[in-house]
Parts: sequence; C-alpha cells; structure tokens
Amino acid sequence: MSEAEMSPAIERIVRKVDGYEILDALTTKIRGSEFATLMLEIVRRRAGVLASSNVLRQYQDDRFTQPSRLDSVVCTRCS
Repeated sequence: MSEAEMSPAIERIVRKVDGYEILDALTTKIRGSEFATLMLEIVRRRAGVLASSNVLRQYQDDRFTQPSRLDSVVCTRCS
C-alpha cells in the first residue's frame, strides 16, 4: 500500500511510530495466524500496563471498549 492509498488515521499512526516498513512487513511478510498472534501479544502487553484507574475512563471514552457479557467467575473456572 502506498502512502497515497492510506486513510488519514492510518497515515497518522504510521507517522507516529515511523513505521512505513513495519506496516508493509505486517501486510505482506507474515501469515494471518502470525499476525493474530502478534496482535494478541500487543493487547496483552497494553493491558498489563493499563492502570485500573484508567479502565473506567477508557470505557467512557473509547467506543470500542465495553464490559464483557461473560461472568468473570465462570471464565476463571474454565481457564
């Protein structure tokens, strides 16, 4: 994908991390399952540094964040 084909949001993020080469590599050099594994690790690390005091604020501000419908007690027993 050329820089001209990127959405403004992707362009902003790629510039922020100086990641044009990273974006190309993630797009063309790894399989979908490898990408999914990488994204799960990224989410795990981000969750690990998120302070509990920020969880409510993130829930209120982030349209992609919502409470789980699953009972946490049941989830803990299953894992």
